[in-house]
Amino acid sequence: MNVLDCSYLRWFFGSFGFRKFFGSILQSLGVLLVFDKIVERYSQNNDWLEFWVGLIGHMWTLWVVIIIGLAMGLFRAWPRNRVGARIQGKDVDVEVRIKNIFSSSDAMVVGCNTTFDIRGKIISERSIQGQCAKRYFNGEESFAQKITKALRNVAPLGTQEEGANNDHVEYEMGTTIAVIGRLRKRFSEMERKIYLVAIARINDYGAATADDTEFLGALPKMWEEIRTKGGMENLDCPILGSGFSRLKMNRQQLIDELIRSFIAATHEGKLTEKITFYISPSDFMKGSLEMKKISRFLEHECERLPVPSAAVPPDGIPLTS
Repeated sequence: MNVLDCSYLRWFFGSFGFRKFFGSILQSLGVLLVFDKIVERYSQNNDWLEFWVGLIGHMWTLWVVIIIGLAMGLFRAWPRNRVGARIQGKDVDVEVRIKNIFSSSDAMVVGCNTTFDIRGKIISERSIQGQCAKRYFNGEESFAQKITKALRNVAPLGTQEEGANNDHVEYEMGTTIAVIGRLRKRFSEMERKIYLVAIARINDYGAATADDTEFLGALPKMWEEIRTKGGMENLDCPILGSGFSRLKMNRQQLIDELIRSFIAATHEGKLTEKITFYISPSDFMKGSLEMKKISRFLEHECERLPVPSAAVPPDGIPLTS
């Protein structure tokens, strides 16, 4: 994330603990003042204490205390922009970061509609899909060609009968395909794998809509397909559903469900060594999120052990006392 990004600066100054910062400076000055009074009172006929009286009287001592107070204040007040934990028994790291997902080069998950249509009138340029098309594929046409090729071996549900995409082939919620994008820099070219996952449908007005139940049901299928089609590379995942999908769940609930579903999928079989869930600074502020709360939830979920399938008896087998 560029430090000059306006959304980042708004998050930073909105989250910075100014009370803690100035409080630490005042505490340092208060300690110096109290120490000065104590030494001054008991310094008579004591050369060692008189030495401290003279030392405290120097201006540079005051500056040292101020600098210590500044350092302590910055340490206490600096916003926490990442938390992480390791899934117990799986050696898989889960991290949540407040940062632009495009600052990374790891494989990334991108939400899409069930027809995988990325036309401009369907997809906003402000969405992650729109930014992907511009950044990694030089526009919609190249991106669409890669998607069409990736869908050749994917069985469709049929043709969408309603909505703005009523002439497009529709795929099951949770269907995931992988495409390779390229970011051209001045002296180099960087490849990035992108997993497109169907998490919403297009309605009559060309807007993406999703049902909470369908969305949650799509997550296990998404993780399974990434496990099947992926190469165990590190994963970056935005907070799916927080933008144009119009889900009823708030951002905190979406984060919790994504973390919980990933951990459950990992207990079924490892699909990556590390996943990072990215929260954009603007989303963080809009959702009034708290990193301490996210950290507690993440650590709790990572420490939980899954219930063995054998613990639940199959249908038809009576329970024994």
